[in-house]
Amino acid sequence: MADPDDTTVPGGDFAETLPPAPSTPAPAQESKGSTHAPDRLVFFFGGFDPKGARFYHRLFRNGIAQRNATHDQTLAIGKRHRVGRWTSVWPALWRGAPRAGGGRPPTMRTRFHFMRWDDIVRQHWQRGPWRLARDYWHVYAGGALAGVLARIRRQAPAAFGLALFPLNVALLSFVSGLLGVGGALLWTDMLPPLPALLTGLACGVVAWRMIATWIGCERLLRFYGFMREHAIGEVPALDERERPAVPPCLQGLGA
Repeated sequence: MADPDDTTVPGGDFAETLPPAPSTPAPAQESKGSTHAPDRLVFFFGGFDPKGARFYHRLFRNGIAQRNATHDQTLAIGKRHRVGRWTSVWPALWRGAPRAGGGRPPTMRTRFHFMRWDDIVRQHWQRGPWRLARDYWHVYAGGALAGVLARIRRQAPAAFGLALFPLNVALLSFVSGLLGVGGALLWTDMLPPLPALLTGLACGVVAWRMIATWIGCERLLRFYGFMREHAIGEVPALDERERPAVPPCLQGLGA
C-alpha cells in the first residue's frame, strides 16, 4: 500500500517536469538546460520537535491547497522520497498567474530537503515524573547556582521571562492550592492546620499537572533540558550527526 503522504497536488505538467530526486548521485552531470535541476534548493531543519518529514510534508500539502483556492499564482507539491538515512526530499512548483496574451506563465521549481533529527528528539521527548523533576532541578536550581539564569536575565530579559514560564506555572499552582483550599479548610476549622495545608498542597499539585498539560508549558522545559544535556556532551547521537562524514579513503589522515 502506498504511503498516504506520497501524493501530488494537481499541477499540470508538474509530475513530468519534477521527477523524484535520485537516491544516489547521477552518473553524468546534468546539462544546464535540464528540467531535472531545480531553480532553488531549500534545506529545512526543524526545531526541537518529534514530528518528522511525513507531518511537515502533509502540512505543506494542506497549506498549499488552501492557498491555491484564493490566489491566481499556484503552488504544487510533489511526492516525498527518502534519500539516505537522514534526509527526505520533496519537490515543489510555483506557477505565476496566467498571462494576458495566453502565453506560458512563469514557473519556479524548488526541491525541499528535510534534514532529519526528529528520531533523536523522540528519544529525549518523553519525560516521566522523575526525569521531569530532574529537569526542573537542573534547569532552575542548577542554572541559578551556576549563574546561567542571571546572565540570561541581563542579556535577554524576554528569553529569561519565557524560561521561567514552566516554573511560574508550578509555583502559582502550589500557592493557589495552599491559600485557596488549605486556607479555606483552616479558616472554617474543617481540618487541623497541618492536614489542611497538606490537602491544599495536594490540590495545588493536581492543579499544576492539569494546567501544565493543558497549556503545554513543559515543552519549553524539555527543550531547555535537552540543550543542557547537549551542552555537557550527553547527546552523542546529535554530535555524531553534526560531524561531517569522512570518506573511507581519507579516514586516518591528519590524525
